[in-house]
Amino acid sequence: MEKGDTLTQNREEDKPVELRVLRYFLAVARMQSISAAAEELHITQPTLSRQLMELEEELGAKLFDRGRKNRRVALTEAGKRLHRQAEEIVALADKTLRSFQAPQKEISGEIAIGGGETDAMRLVARAARVHQAEALLDGAPA
Repeated sequence: MEKGDTLTQNREEDKPVELRVLRYFLAVARMQSISAAAEELHITQPTLSRQLMELEEELGAKLFDRGRKNRRVALTEAGKRLHRQAEEIVALADKTLRSFQAPQKEISGEIAIGGGETDAMRLVARAARVHQAEALLDGAPA
């Protein structure tokens, strides 16, 4: 991201927001409660509150309206904007991790191609025979 983007605005150190903190933010937004999110995340409520305040400071925006009576929190307009971006970022990070953790499978099987008698089909058939012959020479199944 370029300097000035929403997620790199720490003016002093210009360090990006950590993925872990985005996950914290999303948990609080989902549960509408810092205490409940802290419990779900298995961290203390003061630690989570501090992380959220640091995130707000880094971004230079208030992300939550904190209720006093019912201890609920609601997203501000800036919080809603970050929520959309954070969901995309976390989903992409999770997808990337899954793609590297999944066993890489070799594609194998039979291919059946149907078509009429044309020069193109004769060319495809010839290429398939050459591939099959080369695979057999290499010791691989055709």
